[in-house]
Amino acid sequence: MSPERISRRKLLVAGAIGGVAIVAGTGGYELIERGDLPGRYALDRLTGACDVGEPDYPGVVPGPVVSGRFYSQYRQREVGWSIAFPNGYRPDDELPAVFVLHGLGGNHSTAFTDLKLQYALSSRIDGRRMPPAALVSVDGGDGYWLPHLGDDPHGLLVYELLPFCQHRGLARKTGTLGVYGWSMGGYGALLFAEGYKGMVGAVVAESPALFGGYFDAHEVAPQAFASPADYYGNDVISRIGRLVDIPVKIDIGKDDPYASLVGTLRGLPLPWMQIHIDPGCHDDNFWRSHGPSAMEFLTTRIGGKG
Repeated sequence: MSPERISRRKLLVAGAIGGVAIVAGTGGYELIERGDLPGRYALDRLTGACDVGEPDYPGVVPGPVVSGRFYSQYRQREVGWSIAFPNGYRPDDELPAVFVLHGLGGNHSTAFTDLKLQYALSSRIDGRRMPPAALVSVDGGDGYWLPHLGDDPHGLLVYELLPFCQHRGLARKTGTLGVYGWSMGGYGALLFAEGYKGMVGAVVAESPALFGGYFDAHEVAPQAFASPADYYGNDVISRIGRLVDIPVKIDIGKDDPYASLVGTLRGLPLPWMQIHIDPGCHDDNFWRSHGPSAMEFLTTRIGGKG
């Protein structure tokens, strides 16, 4: 349910799933995507609905995070990148890799400055160190990780970032590339995996920004889709069946405005997909709290060996 204004639209899920009507509670998402917290969302914060237990990583020493910049032919601009390595590993070690797709307004460093994923990567689950992998983040812009005229983040990921990583020993083997994203990047992670499923070994989408139709999407993110045809050609829900052979994990807070639509996916025949609706909101607190479980899900499925 959205913070203030709610519209109801029915979305027909097509493709491999086919014939399932989803009633989506949409509208008002832009209040969250823009970083505003009015109405009910502010009340949620005051009443503690957004307070979730965050990991404090006692004793965790993260590995190195290296950063740089290069000119992207596909985005037609210079982009920044960062790679985080688990503790005990160096930038020249061969490792599986996870592409990290940032949310709206983020950049290549946000996953590490705000979400502290380098700590999650080196943390322990039930006393065990998770399999090693590198986290690779790059500037993707605010276009929902969609190809646009003169700006193609998919081309950046496939034809520039992946070779860039493989040259450094990362994700060289089939099945050793995972994809993680939050909010806009959660949508982008699902979209990327659907389009390049032969490359992707596992996906985690945290609080993915999903919409009930083109007009809802245009209200929230007018920069994302050029037309209704562009929206329906990139609608991750109607193409969700493409992920049938890929482990997928979706986490979202029950007080997140996107939770209504994500929740309807539970009623679809998606046995390969884990969907968790937990306490929390659409914010860094929620994403940080799910960092360790997200890293464990990915690293245990993309071939890492601890």
